[in-house]
Amino acid sequence: MVAGRRVWTEIVRWRDPLLAAGLFGIALAALTAIPADDEAHRAPDLLAVALLLAMTGVLVVRRRWPVGVLAVNFAAVVGYQLLDYPAEPTLPAVLFALYTVASTGERRRSLVVGALTCVLVVVTLAIAEPGSYRPELVGALGWVIVALALGEAVRYHRAYTAEVEDRLARAESTREAEARQRVADERMRIARDVHDVLAHSIAAINVQAGVAAHLIEETPRPDEATLAAIGEILRGIAETSRGGVADLRATLDWLRDDDVPVSDPVPGLHGLPELAGALRAGGTELTVEVSGDRRPLPPGHDVAAFRIIQEAVTNAVKHGRSHRIDVRVVYDLAALRIVVTDDGPGRSTDGSATARRGGYGILGMTERAHSVGGRLTAAPRTGRGFEVQAVLPLPLAAPVPAPAREPR
Repeated sequence: MVAGRRVWTEIVRWRDPLLAAGLFGIALAALTAIPADDEAHRAPDLLAVALLLAMTGVLVVRRRWPVGVLAVNFAAVVGYQLLDYPAEPTLPAVLFALYTVASTGERRRSLVVGALTCVLVVVTLAIAEPGSYRPELVGALGWVIVALALGEAVRYHRAYTAEVEDRLARAESTREAEARQRVADERMRIARDVHDVLAHSIAAINVQAGVAAHLIEETPRPDEATLAAIGEILRGIAETSRGGVADLRATLDWLRDDDVPVSDPVPGLHGLPELAGALRAGGTELTVEVSGDRRPLPPGHDVAAFRIIQEAVTNAVKHGRSHRIDVRVVYDLAALRIVVTDDGPGRSTDGSATARRGGYGILGMTERAHSVGGRLTAAPRTGRGFEVQAVLPLPLAAPVPAPAREPR
């Protein structure tokens, strides 16, 4: 197969020289086939052979200079006709020259060349065969039109094929770009989900462990109340770690197989009481205020709202060293508004802003807000503390009664 492809490559490389040689052979055979006693034309000689060689040999460079090749071809043909040699051997070379001009150029050039060729044919036949050239004229003009029309058809087909291939290439490039974007979006979503699952649990465990370590250091001989407090903290650590592991396992199962049933409840604003309880166990006070006409949230909005609050609270505890965090959730007619403030240091002692709390935390919260068409801002408050604000647009829906117990 490789050898056959190599042979075909060589044929394509030498196609014009082979074409010129073949046409010269055909013309020479046609010239020698004419009877020697034909009184209507001049007997073939070396000059006729030289003219045939000129008009066919020039076709070797027909693709590089199609118009120039046609001019040389016409000059040889006109000289051949005026010397009264038989006209039949010249026809294939002329037709290929005309076809090349039409197939490698544009329509305007083909029309101009066709018109000039027709004029040249009429003048040449009128001079070579005065008074009896009408049948030959009709045939010659017909062959000119056929050659040009065939060249135009080939040129149009090539242009159409090139356009189709270009469209396919652009479509393939677009599909590849979309696939790369989908992969990037999926990686960001996975990173965000894993971060949201682990960051809060680790931060809560860190705070609770710090409180337990403080109690142990302050009371070398702890009494029953201190031991009970330490035990409660350790149980909270165990519970938080179990919840974090369960959330991580559920996330990994979902990532490995979309058909895995989701047994754990989807995180949402209903999880705020548990979030507040876990923080209180570590010594951080979390208050939640909900106002407005409460109504069911779309699942994406509910998850995004909870994850934004969870991340803002985690950053406040882990990086802001906050002791009090206030969460305000407002149901407006067209949006859910979230405000999370803390009493941690708004700026560090060297004057640098703490807006980068949590590394990827603010980026993840911003992506969460953008995923439902919302926006988020996070910045230090004047004087002391940090504030996160999010606005999540909501579809219009009828309000529903608030639950009996407010998450506090």
